[in-house]
Amino acid sequence: MLALAGAALLIRRVFPLREGTNQRFRLAALIGLVLFALHGIVDVSAHRVGTAYSAVFLLGLAFYRPLPLTSSRAIAAIFRIMGALLCVFGLACAIAAGTKTLLPGSVGVTNAKELAAAANRERDFSAAVSLTSRARAWAPLDWQLYFLRALAEVADKQGEVALEDFQRARFLEPNGFEVPLAEGNAWLPTQPTLAVSAWREALRRAGPRRAEIFSIVLANAANENPAASRMLEEIGLARHDLVMPYLNRVSGEDFQRAIKQVLANDPELKTFTEPEKIAFFTLWSERGVLDSLAQEVQRHPSWMPYAWLGLAKYYAARKDFRAAYELTQRYGESVALPRVTTDTSLDDLQNRFASAPDNYALGYALYRAQIQRGRVDDALNTARHFSERASAPAYFHLLEAECWAAKQNWERAWMAWQAFEAAKAK
Repeated sequence: MLALAGAALLIRRVFPLREGTNQRFRLAALIGLVLFALHGIVDVSAHRVGTAYSAVFLLGLAFYRPLPLTSSRAIAAIFRIMGALLCVFGLACAIAAGTKTLLPGSVGVTNAKELAAAANRERDFSAAVSLTSRARAWAPLDWQLYFLRALAEVADKQGEVALEDFQRARFLEPNGFEVPLAEGNAWLPTQPTLAVSAWREALRRAGPRRAEIFSIVLANAANENPAASRMLEEIGLARHDLVMPYLNRVSGEDFQRAIKQVLANDPELKTFTEPEKIAFFTLWSERGVLDSLAQEVQRHPSWMPYAWLGLAKYYAARKDFRAAYELTQRYGESVALPRVTTDTSLDDLQNRFASAPDNYALGYALYRAQIQRGRVDDALNTARHFSERASAPAYFHLLEAECWAAKQNWERAWMAWQAFEAAKAK
């Protein structure tokens, strides 16, 4: 309300916009000022002093001046002196930016940050601390200065002061996950507990990118400090959206132990979304113990639409190929097959296929005609004619599986279905 009241008082100074008062020019300046203010609704339009000066300049141009002013040599001289000083200052800023001179002000702060980052890369940590400490007097609320100094202090084994500077940087930059993520990477080689603590904050800030950031964290920990990996297990298995990034990096006994912990945390998987359940059970069927998966599905029949592949592998391992194949037919994805639009006779199809044995559409039409007339063996030969070719469409493996199932050779049907899945994945 105070801002609106102040704006109303200032805008009153613009009126009247009558003829002879440069009204068009002043109206244009007023429109620019209003647009500047409206931009502040969605962004910080005056976050730098230079942009704030542009708004003040527009406001000054828009003001109505009812009284004629007499010329004054003193005022002209003062303004020329001020202009010269501004030119000198601008030239000094340009030179400082090019030569990386620590000129007091925003230019010096920017130079100090660049020089400190370079000093950290060159492992000159005392220089990095000195540069950032000097620039801090000019920009005490710049989080990057504290962060760069903390990086140097960690490498220089000044843990306590580094922790304080990291906390200041986090406080001054409360939203971005990049700050605590980089902090965790800095602590990782020597202080895994502090690294994991920083990463927790990074995950909290990451929002929808939490799983992506957790994958990065896991990779860093695996390469730098296995002790941190064990601490991250607790974080990964406690949240449904972090389970898959963690499970993707473990196998064997570690994988099975993680599965048990996930089920202990959420026995009904109520927090998991549909895609997360599918990914969870698919990975379990590939890396986990199938006996335990079968037991869990028996206790939770509602999991069957997600766990059917692992259960099918379980049945196949026990030589119950019929049960395995029937699960694929019940829960497997539907496959797009060619549309047969012709009423051509079987004999005509056979003659045409003999003339064009590489025509997939013709081969499929012949297969369908043979199936409809109960000639399963002929249909099987037609399907295998293509399924034995690496370049043929994957669905011919599926057609072969259908024929083996019709002949009640369930093992061959299961093997053909697996070949279909492998060909589809290529």
